[in-house]
Amino acid sequence: MELSDKAKDNLKRIFGDNVGEKYIALYESVEDSIIFKQIEQSWESEIASTEEYDANSLLTQPEILGVFNQTILENNKLIGLSSANPEGVTKDQLDSFLIEVRDSDEFKSVLSLTTPTLGTINPEMVREGFIPEGREVTIEAGSMGARPTTEIIYDVDEEEALAELFSETDEWFIKENIGEVLNYLPDDQKALIAIELAFVNIGNMGDIFKSDGSFDNIAFNNQMLEAYRMMEIAKPTLPVTDVGGVPVPAQFGTGDPTTFNILTGQSGRTVEEIQALFELGITQEREQEGYKDYDPVYLMDAVNNKAGQMLGIELTEAQKRAFVVFMKETVDHYYTDNMQMPMVDAQAKKFVQEEFPKLSLAEAEGSTIRAIEAAVRNM
Repeated sequence: MELSDKAKDNLKRIFGDNVGEKYIALYESVEDSIIFKQIEQSWESEIASTEEYDANSLLTQPEILGVFNQTILENNKLIGLSSANPEGVTKDQLDSFLIEVRDSDEFKSVLSLTTPTLGTINPEMVREGFIPEGREVTIEAGSMGARPTTEIIYDVDEEEALAELFSETDEWFIKENIGEVLNYLPDDQKALIAIELAFVNIGNMGDIFKSDGSFDNIAFNNQMLEAYRMMEIAKPTLPVTDVGGVPVPAQFGTGDPTTFNILTGQSGRTVEEIQALFELGITQEREQEGYKDYDPVYLMDAVNNKAGQMLGIELTEAQKRAFVVFMKETVDHYYTDNMQMPMVDAQAKKFVQEEFPKLSLAEAEGSTIRAIEAAVRNM
């Protein structure tokens, strides 16, 4: 069988005349028509037909060259399949074999040169509710004697698309796949993701929801910028493989799946556990925010100065420490009721008045008498 002129021209342009002719001779030796057609179409693709991709330009474009290396690898595997099946290959066998090839470490190593793999999917590890289950309906038979069939249907297209993404075990996900997941997920699931990300210090718990309680998509998008960066660093390391006699280094990463698992619902936490993380995180953030400007020494000095201004006295160490405890309780109360943070000066005045009610009353009475005397003198 002979390759089309288009396929042959593309091969010689991409790899040069000499190497291109070798590939042409190899592919035209394939006797199985189904596999031959698959190979021919791979070199008639849009990217293979792009005129600016030639042997010289590809020396400075390793990402594009990696795409063609993937094609060579896959076609070499197909030729091996053809040799092992001299009686012919069926379309189903071809499709099954292609899936097997694309799941191989060798193919993934080459693929990772242009599209880094971030992690793998195992539908059994995804938490309940993350993947839409759809509804099973019975389809009545269209003709007499035929049996009715069942079919899974979804309420919206996004649910069906999300279920399809998670339909295969050990499916390798790239960045674009994560983007698809986030596009299809409803806000309540995104919120759970945002909580788990904040728990591992990607974003803040307090930024997940708006003041009206609705999910803040803008804050989530900003959170995802950091999440993508972390996934790129933490992607799995793939082995060096031999592709056509050329060692391909593939990708390198720390191999920490934490962020990837959060974004794909595979963290191992239930919805209830994630919600508990949110309550814990909010409490911790509020405590950190509430006390960061309230150094105990500052608080003790503030209340002592206020006592001096109001009553002309010095507080004892026990009284100053009591004000620190008073401020902590006040801050906790204000946060619980979502009120504005208390002002130290106002709280110090309140504390002094409550701690020394008789002195405060006498001071107030004295101020009133002094005001009356001053008014009389000015008459």
